[in-house]
Amino acid sequence: MPNTIPTGMYTLMNVRYSNIIMLPDNSDGTPVIASVKSGGGSNVWHIEEQGNGRYTLRNRGESTYAWVGNRQPLGATVVGRPSSQQFTIEETREPHKYTIGTSDTSHYWGLPDGEMGSAVELRASSTDKGNWWTFTRTY
Repeated sequence: MPNTIPTGMYTLMNVRYSNIIMLPDNSDGTPVIASVKSGGGSNVWHIEEQGNGRYTLRNRGESTYAWVGNRQPLGATVVGRPSSQQFTIEETREPHKYTIGTSDTSHYWGLPDGEMGSAVELRASSTDKGNWWTFTRTY
């Protein structure tokens, strides 16, 4: 049985690039970006199970949700918004490494490169480690 992510506070790290993701401010539409800093509320995400196999991700420091919109194309940027959106979180073939996907398309959160400040965007492949994430529980 695959591992699921229980509701809680987490930092999310990209498997390929080892960057964590953060939301730099609470302005509507601010991109979720790659960072190397750890600690601080902007790097912590409240992951909440919705009871339907889907999750919402709310940034602790900025109190806004990860959002990308409905039926968005590949390359669309994940941003912070005051309203929530549900995503899938599924374990990959490697234990404790996950994809974060849209619930209405087969697109996944990913980073295009390892540069600090690169925006998280929708990507096509669930097998590309640039689209895989680890979740580290914070307390």
